[in-house]
Amino acid sequence: MLGKSGTGLGLTIVWNAVHDHNGYIHVSSANSKTYFTVYFPISESTQEADSLSSQVYTLEDYSGNGETILVVDDRNEQQIIATNMLKRLGYDPCVVSSGEAAVDFVRKTRVDLVLMDIIMDPGMNGFETCEQLKKMVPGIKIVFTSGILKDEDIENARHLGVDSFVKKPYSLENLGLEIKKELSDRM
Repeated sequence: MLGKSGTGLGLTIVWNAVHDHNGYIHVSSANSKTYFTVYFPISESTQEADSLSSQVYTLEDYSGNGETILVVDDRNEQQIIATNMLKRLGYDPCVVSSGEAAVDFVRKTRVDLVLMDIIMDPGMNGFETCEQLKKMVPGIKIVFTSGILKDEDIENARHLGVDSFVKKPYSLENLGLEIKKELSDRM
């Protein structure tokens, strides 16, 4: 249950934040203690900071219209987070806990998009599930999620015809914009 135990993403969140800002982490140990030192580059120009500012969106810009989104994640906490966010965005979420369950669900039920974790254990991972889903429904829209997105993961996904990724932990805006973009591509 969220709050009583972590989501397992603490170090992933830190690593992603540091990586996204071109920093690095130095780890050292002494006297039975471990030290993490985080380094970020210093920007010498306020102009650079201004160029990084993103467009301002309203909730309406990235909300849905009742489309059915299948959430595929093996972690209950992540299912709850995704479901709550999708409802807030105006989508109709359905949830399964494995790749096998996703294939079975899509075989019986029409979905507008699949929001799927890449790493699931045990059973089929996101790539294997994507491959099966694309065989059943060639035009199916899939957005991959992961705490750590490696270049090889992105390359593997693109070979399967998936270009949409949302890094965990995702914000309402990031999730909404990626889903909206993917859904609008099919129209």
